[in-house]
Amino acid sequence: MTTSPAPTSHVVLPPVAWAAAEGGALLRVEAAWSTLTGQSAEESRGFGWLEAVHPEDRRKTTEAWTSGGTNIVSVDHRILSEADGRYHHYRSCAVRKAGATGEWSGASIPVEDLLNRLEQQRGALEALRHRARNTLGIIRSIIRRTIRAGGSAEDYAAEIDARLGALTRVHAALIRDPLAGLDLAQMLADELSAWTLKEEGQVTIQGCPVRLRGKMAESLGLMIHELLADMVKRGGFSAPRSHLRVAWNVAEAGESARLVINWEETASSPVPAASERMDFAREMLERTLPYELGAKTGRQALPDGQRIVIELPQGADVIVDQAGQPQSRQP
Repeated sequence: MTTSPAPTSHVVLPPVAWAAAEGGALLRVEAAWSTLTGQSAEESRGFGWLEAVHPEDRRKTTEAWTSGGTNIVSVDHRILSEADGRYHHYRSCAVRKAGATGEWSGASIPVEDLLNRLEQQRGALEALRHRARNTLGIIRSIIRRTIRAGGSAEDYAAEIDARLGALTRVHAALIRDPLAGLDLAQMLADELSAWTLKEEGQVTIQGCPVRLRGKMAESLGLMIHELLADMVKRGGFSAPRSHLRVAWNVAEAGESARLVINWEETASSPVPAASERMDFAREMLERTLPYELGAKTGRQALPDGQRIVIELPQGADVIVDQAGQPQSRQP
């Protein structure tokens, strides 16, 4: 039996007041019942009104009336709307009238909007739990990799602080509008700003409007932080001709589309074969992004820098607006 509320409808669902005898036999009902169900007053009298109740809900509806030993009846069930031919969620309640008349006064109230909001809240809460688990996993990975690198306590504290700072910046942006996600160009600009990298002409960011959500934003944000930190450590922005270009586009592959991000450093010092920070970045490129996000990645060492390509599958967490104006900036 399906208990989830129906999608939000444009049909106006009216509340309906009515009076019933013992056991739920209808005595009289407002005209709103006919407007809602299409039943005439005559058709709904007695137990005719049950014809408008969803077949799966009729048993619990009659049992609510026959359980006895109470002066209040309350039941949640679905009632057919003639306007759209669909069943909608209602809560029907009745109170026994004072005296020995055996009559009950009741009303049926639409609760579909409330149920839809509760369903959305449950979905948001589950998404929050999932994000918390993902974030804890990323934090564990950050701590493990940073400890493995060794160094002094001061170095360890500085590395942890920088990496958690990058993660915090992504989270702060996602919290502002979780459904919209984080703009990729803005993510890059924020990380450059955190490193105070604003040299005119040394950085180019170019691509169509893209927004990232959830773990996609967290992982890519940390990846960008590691690459920038490594470039800074190698003096990548100290040479007059040094330049970083980050560009992206959408590549169609059969029925699937992928977001292709190109990261290219030029006129910086060569990337060493092994370093603590590049080991962390390489682990993300070779393991985290492919296995956890379904990404395809590649890296090419250059005499004066490096080129990295990251392909992300389009989906719920990668929102591309190809019709939007291309973004181009030089922070």
